[in-house]
Amino acid sequence: SGTSYLAVPGSEYLKLVAAILPETAQKKCQRHETGVFVCHCDVAKLAHTVEVLAGGQAYPIRPSSLFTPLGIWSNSCVLEVQELPESMPLILGDTFLRTVVAVFDSEGPRIGLARRAGTQYQAPRSPLIA
Repeated sequence: SGTSYLAVPGSEYLKLVAAILPETAQKKCQRHETGVFVCHCDVAKLAHTVEVLAGGQAYPIRPSSLFTPLGIWSNSCVLEVQELPESMPLILGDTFLRTVVAVFDSEGPRIGLARRAGTQYQAPRSPLIA
């Protein structure tokens, strides 16, 4: 994928962060000098699931997959969403790929996706990423 995080063009970045983090959660986060958001790890309990629509299927990325602890002695987590230049396309990154089974076609420009076994999911009314 080329990146570890979900990566979106700048014009969509803050919209996606706001869709993931309710206002009360945003107050417990700060934008780091690198551009990503660093939050108290408890914020993950308040965050919303991101739904990726691909090939007519919904693939959820739950809050537990969107936050990574910064260290063993820290109560801070990074929100795995980063900003891209406007000229770049959306990149789903490892944050997404860890939540699915991906099969890459070595002969053509195709990829197969499936939800991981044991994950049941009720789709929300409107997706965040389509």
